[in-house]
Amino acid sequence: MTEVVVRIGVNEFTGWEELELTRGIESMSGQLSLKATDLETPYLLGNLRAGIPVDVHFDGRLMFDGFVDTVRDHFDGQNAGIEITARDRVADLIDCAATVDG
Repeated sequence: MTEVVVRIGVNEFTGWEELELTRGIESMSGQLSLKATDLETPYLLGNLRAGIPVDVHFDGRLMFDGFVDTVRDHFDGQNAGIEITARDRVADLIDCAATVDG
């Protein structure tokens, strides 16, 4: 069985239910989407925010290295959870690239 380790900041992030990594030749940077419902996780107590480093390892191999982009929480009468999106480090290069008119 494949071991998947997600680290956000310096801590291993547990309690996630769904993880999606997207990479492709048509997209310059990789994206991550993670859904979690474990409200015992310290990050759900207000510490999770944009800019925190994220890395994902599959069987000890680094597959994603980037930063949290957005954090969305959702609560209703029965459920509570968060959805985290992140972009890899290449996105920093894209974000700071100079644009030239003409």
